[in-house]
Amino acid sequence: MIPIFLASAAEQIPSDRDPTRVLVPLLVLAGLVLLAWLAIVSIRRRLHGTDAPPAVAFTLEDLRRLHAAGDLTDEEFGRAQERIIGDADRESGDDPR
Repeated sequence: MIPIFLASAAEQIPSDRDPTRVLVPLLVLAGLVLLAWLAIVSIRRRLHGTDAPPAVAFTLEDLRRLHAAGDLTDEEFGRAQERIIGDADRESGDDPR
């Protein structure tokens, strides 16, 4: 059985059944697809990374801590608290305006 296998493996593959005729173009195509994907990812990162400044979000608890530490006056704390509550109301759809 093994000599038959070795004999068949040693035979020349006919040119119409040569696997490299299909394998090489497929590998080139896969490489091109990979390069296109990397280019798209890079472009998307550049476009989305510079548009918006980083968002700074404060919770009411953060404001309370700042107020208790003396970093916010009573007036600043009240305005910030109203703004946070107003933004939350608008996001939830409960805005009375």
